[in-house]
This record gives sequence, structure tokens and C-alpha cells, in this order.
Amino acid sequence: MTEITEKFHFGRSSSRFALAVSFFVVALVAAYRHPVIFEPIGPAEHATAAAVAAVVRAVGVEVARTGNLLVHPSGFGFEVYHRCTGLVHSVLLVVGLLALPGRRRAKAIGIIAGVLLVLAANLARLVTLYLVAVHAPEALDFLHAVVWEALMLIVVLGCWTGWLRHSYPAGISHHVASRERRHARRLTPLGTKSGEKSGLVNLLDARLGSLDLGP
Repeated sequence: MTEITEKFHFGRSSSRFALAVSFFVVALVAAYRHPVIFEPIGPAEHATAAAVAAVVRAVGVEVARTGNLLVHPSGFGFEVYHRCTGLVHSVLLVVGLLALPGRRRAKAIGIIAGVLLVLAANLARLVTLYLVAVHAPEALDFLHAVVWEALMLIVVLGCWTGWLRHSYPAGISHHVASRERRHARRLTPLGTKSGEKSGLVNLLDARLGSLDLGP
């Protein structure tokens, strides 16, 4: 019974998670066909560019910022647009966490911590890409299109995995078994322990034993 219940609950959560993430990916692909949808993200683009410029200057590298455009005196420059803000990965993280099991308050804390982690990783990504573009431009394309794309997905997957470990610290089987034990205790008559008879049952046994049921 425990194994069947485990498969049912985990399968239901897995299906909900897969559907939510799939729906987000389909919606994102559709949104890319209509760039006007991302226009409200403009302030986030400027804020991200300002943060990157501040960190780059802090490590001693020159950078000029105009809006969401970052330019090096050598002539290199790149524009921070919606895909560079970390919002896409953050929303993907939130969609997955909302589809996974857990209490609302704990989820809220997990979402805040996860989004902050994703945004920090995204800031490190942009700073790294800028520095590489200045000092080793031949490695920029591979670092941008392969390495950091994979790392950002790993961060999101790591947050999902960490949430599952938080929700099921002793494993899914242990969680389901504990839930069934609690349910069994609620069904046990008051004043008794699991496996013991209640006082009422003992009294009925005594009365039945005293009756003469012979012919």
C-alpha cells in the first residue's frame, strides 16, 4: 500500500511539474515571436546594465554605460536586453517550484532565495562575458552560447533539486510512510495505542464471554 501511495503522490506531482514547465517553455517560444511583449522589462534591462557596469568598474576595467548599452574604450560593446536580465530563468524557477509539493510559506521563502540566487548567477555571467570580451574575445561565443547557458540551467535545476530535498529530507518513501502512520494514529480510538484494544472493546469482550451461548 505504501509503495502504491508513494507512486501515486510522486507521479501526480511529477506530472503537474512537467505540465507547468512545458507550458512555460511553449509560452516563451510564442512570446519571442512578439518582442513587444518584453517592452515593459525595459527598467530591468537598465538596472541589470547598471549593476554589471558597477561590478566591472570595481574590478578595475573600464566601461561606459548608456541606458542598457555597455561599451569598452577598445570599441567592444553589448546590449543588455530581456534575455540578459535573468528574468526568464527566474520565472522558469518560480513556475517549477509552484508546481512542486510544499507549504505556501516555505515555498515563498524558497522562491525568494532561488530568484536571488538566479539573479546573482546572471550578474556573474554578464560580468564574466564582458571581461572575456575585453581580454579573450575569441572565447566569447563559446562561453556565451554554451558554457553560461548550461550553467544557468544547472542553477535552476539545482534549486528544484534542493527544494525536493527540503520537502522530503529523508526521502519520498519515508515521507509517505510517516504520513500514513499519522493517518493510522488518527483512526486509533482515543486513549489507546496502535495495536491495543480500547476499554470499550475490552468491556464488550468481557460481556460476551459471560453469556451462555450453548444450546
